[in-house]
Amino acid sequence: MNAFQQKLAGEIIEAKKTQGGRSLRIWSAACSSGEEPYTLAMLYLEHLKPRYPGLNIEIIGTDISTTVVEMARTAEYSNYAIRSLPEVYVKKYF
Repeated sequence: MNAFQQKLAGEIIEAKKTQGGRSLRIWSAACSSGEEPYTLAMLYLEHLKPRYPGLNIEIIGTDISTTVVEMARTAEYSNYAIRSLPEVYVKKYF
């Protein structure tokens, strides 16, 4: 995720700005129970939104299993699932 946050997202957003775009759509395919799209949302809120306040973002998570997609909608994760998140994110978003 650091590569996305520090390099890729900035390059994509800057390219969109030069084309007059103000929105970014991210697709997380095979997202299982949603940890990846949820992490992308946290990165956006913490790092990208302050740098690009006019940016509209849409994060779409899909999976072949409707069961895990339903789990993702609840955004309820065990302590094990969030074990490697910085404590500041855990306190703020969980």
